[in-house]
Amino acid sequence: MEAGCLITELVTDREAIQHLRDLHIAESKRRYPGLPYHSSPTYRAGKTNDLTKAIKAFLKLKGNHCERTSNEGRMIDHRQLVSDHMGHQRMIGSVTRIKGSGTRGTSDLKAVINGRFVAIEVKNAATRDRLRTEQKAYRDQVEASGGVYVIAESLSGFMNWYYKFISNE
Repeated sequence: MEAGCLITELVTDREAIQHLRDLHIAESKRRYPGLPYHSSPTYRAGKTNDLTKAIKAFLKLKGNHCERTSNEGRMIDHRQLVSDHMGHQRMIGSVTRIKGSGTRGTSDLKAVINGRFVAIEVKNAATRDRLRTEQKAYRDQVEASGGVYVIAESLSGFMNWYYKFISNE
């Protein structure tokens, strides 16, 4: 598969990962023409986190703006390790959790593709993830305001969507 060609259909994630590696090597050759050897990082798509990283890398290699967003809270640890007069140690105190301050149900990735806002929710088919109620409400808000909301279940599926999307723009 040539890195610069327009892919019509990627069937498996293995083909998609190879295409991503080819794109990375082509970009490396463009940026660093004097290097005798070019390599690519190891991309995976088996876990949701790996799939999210691969999609972000793909979009950036194609020249799009893409950022990862999260709305996780944070943990505050009030525990202390104390020793009694016999030298026995134990943990006292508690851990509290503060909710995140972002929008509930926000997408995993936000991108600008050909001037259009695209929210990308990564739901790995292998882990059987499903949209939560807050994520459905966020999807409706994005689509009502003219944005595009995509659920990416596999790298090949996302790349196929991407190439169809840019050919229709």
